[in-house]
Amino acid sequence: MHVAERGRVEKSGNHVGEFAVRRNEVANQGEGLKMGRKRKLTAAEKAAKKERKKKYEWIFINGKQVRVKREPTIDGMPFEEFIRENADPIWLQQNEMWEDM
Repeated sequence: MHVAERGRVEKSGNHVGEFAVRRNEVANQGEGLKMGRKRKLTAAEKAAKKERKKKYEWIFINGKQVRVKREPTIDGMPFEEFIRENADPIWLQQNEMWEDM
């Protein structure tokens, strides 16, 4: 947040260079939101969030949270597992998937 957005700033008397923000001016400068509450999402935002959750997942890499694309699924199963369970030997032969036979 920029200093000008937080309210009037003045130098404190005991230490040169430190700034004290008047708390009552900052509290009165709210944007119409109640403290601690988030605003409700619009229908378009909800739909976009739902689509993002379907498309991406969060995983941890080196202790950091990273968003990655989800694996493609068929009926909730990973693509490779679905093929292994449902493909017949002729189809596997035609598609050169001999390791799954």
